[in-house]
Amino acid sequence: MRKVIFKTWIPVEFNITGEGEFFEKKERIAGTGCYSEEFSESGLFHQWINSSEECNSGIITSVVAIVEKLNGEIVELPSNAVRFIDTSSFSCSLGT
Repeated sequence: MRKVIFKTWIPVEFNITGEGEFFEKKERIAGTGCYSEEFSESGLFHQWINSSEECNSGIITSVVAIVEKLNGEIVELPSNAVRFIDTSSFSCSLGT
């Protein structure tokens, strides 16, 4: 397993801006419902898996990382939310 740092999910939060005729008007608070900008947690990478989700326009597929947090919790993360930190032991030579 490899050491990683990763971005955390920030749950969606809403401000209630008033009431409409049949429902409350809600406004999503900026910076919620997304991943943090900083790589703020660390854990162990287990593997990449294919993930699929059905939506109105069909099926969306993506590749996600399975990461074990330091507390033992397992999370699925998109590839752009994961950074490997043990790469100093790897070397690469190009074109020789």
